[in-house]
Amino acid sequence: MIGFGDALKRLPANAAKAEPGTKDRNAYILLKQRQHLCGLEISRLRSLAVFRFRYSLDSNQPRPIEDDRYITRVHKVFNELCELRNSWDFIIRPVAMLSFWKSVIAKQFSPQLALYHLRIAAEELEQDTSLPEWSIYRILCI
Repeated sequence: MIGFGDALKRLPANAAKAEPGTKDRNAYILLKQRQHLCGLEISRLRSLAVFRFRYSLDSNQPRPIEDDRYITRVHKVFNELCELRNSWDFIIRPVAMLSFWKSVIAKQFSPQLALYHLRIAAEELEQDTSLPEWSIYRILCI
């Protein structure tokens, strides 16, 4: 299996600077978007481990989170999702999905904040072109 770093090395050295619309430029952009989406999924899974299972996956040694550090960890994964949602690296940004996950995580420390992000997710569904019609996020937010 080829990793993202190896795939980037296989592209011509000038692919990042190529003219928009060219084959090399499109391949570079597509690869970078996939890389960002994989990073998003890893962040989402880290968040799930923290708030659902009270486990930290930050190091090579996954371990349970102590009660006194739980809320701090929830805030950390919530802020990671906020940064990803506002990242300029995404060409097509899955904003409804990110807002939905922010609402799920926010329930751990503020029901009002969770409801706020759930409303944002529902409002963003109409403009979010990254989600197909059959997406679970469309069903959950309606």
